[in-house]
Amino acid sequence: MKKIIIDFKPSAFESYESLSKDKRLGGLAKRYYNELFDFPPEKWGKLREEFGKDTFVSDNHTPFIIKVIVVEEKADSIWLYVTEFSPRRP
Repeated sequence: MKKIIIDFKPSAFESYESLSKDKRLGGLAKRYYNELFDFPPEKWGKLREEFGKDTFVSDNHTPFIIKVIVVEEKADSIWLYVTEFSPRRP
């Protein structure tokens, strides 16, 4: 399994940190952070190419909008850049 390296855009990290402290969504946000990025990219849902990079956007059934750019993929690792991690509004 590839090593996953996760980097956050500052605003996405602030949003994730705020969510992780929320009484209602905190545990779920942490679970998505801890488990979602362990899946291989082809299992993420909407994977597309933008800006010359592979981009992931969470599916509609996910309680969070998570947008990720695959910055670099090597044989043993993948570097992800999270550009958004916010609650999905009903």
